[in-house]
Formats: sequence, C-alpha cells, structure tokens
Amino acid sequence: MTPSPQIQVRISAIAKELANGKTGFELVEKYGKRWNVKKTSINNYIKLAKPIAKTLQSKADNAASEVMVAEIKEATLKGLKTKHERLMILQNEVDRCFSELYDDAVDNFADFGGGRKNVKKQLTVIEKVKLRQVIYQLQSEISKIEGDYAPVKNESKLTGELNFSDLMQASTDELFKYLENRKK
Repeated sequence: MTPSPQIQVRISAIAKELANGKTGFELVEKYGKRWNVKKTSINNYIKLAKPIAKTLQSKADNAASEVMVAEIKEATLKGLKTKHERLMILQNEVDRCFSELYDDAVDNFADFGGGRKNVKKQLTVIEKVKLRQVIYQLQSEISKIEGDYAPVKNESKLTGELNFSDLMQASTDELFKYLENRKK
C-alpha cells in the first residue's frame, strides 16, 4: 500500500531530520504537535523514513568525501602544504633557533688553506637579540595559524646578575639599556 501524498511528505521530512542526526524523541516532540498526531504515528513514520535517511546520509557522505579528495588533489598539484605541515616547519625553525641560543654558538664556514671548514662561532649580543626576535616572530606566526591570541607582553627589569630566562623575557630596549648601563 502506497502512503498518501501528505504522509509521504511527513516521511520525507522525518528522513531529512534523521539524516541530520535528530533522535526519535526530538522528532516526536517536534512533529507530534505540528501535525497533531500521536506518538505511535510518528514512530511509524520514523520506521518508514530510516531507509530513506540512510540513503540521504550516504549521499551526503559521498559528496563530502569527493569534495575532500578534490581539495587534496588540488593542493597536491599546487604543492601546497597542510596546516599541520606548515606548523611543523615553523616549530622546527623555532627549535633550531632555541638550540643556537642555548648553545651560544652558530655553525659558520671559514676558509682554511683553500678549503672550507665548518666551525662554531660564538653569538654576539646583537645576534642574540636578533635571534630572539626571530623566535618571537615565528611563535607569533604559529599562534596565528592555530588561531591563538598574541602572548601577553611580560615586563622585565634587568638588574644585577642575569640568567637565561631574564634575557628571554626582556625586550630589546631593555637589553640595550642594560648594556649601556653596564659600560658606565
């Protein structure tokens, strides 16, 4: 027996709701009052709508996966990197800068007797400041990609003996003032 057009419209509406993740209880509450029918009628509509909802859901899943595959193909053809890959590149660069800052030296090449040799060169104060600026810029870029807010600026007063954490928190201006006061 084929349902009447009015019943078919109700079944289609319920099928769409089921495909969008609505529960039977929600459908009974929503459509029971709207259509002025009992819970058993809604439950019968739900039984008839479940196969239709499965079909709708599988079509939506297929369309979504086709779109995702097309985007991945396009990105691959263009050589674009994913968000995760870009974050890893930036984080690796931050790690490299931190290791140079901790080691207080960078790899440098020097000419010895017509050949080039890899040697460690000690960082100057200006190079350390520049390295810290690069780290800050890279971390800001990572935060932008992740959607984080900019870090709160910590004010640090440089006096007496310094440790590494004081230098990392100090602004460039504070470092220059400290060095000028130290020369006097």
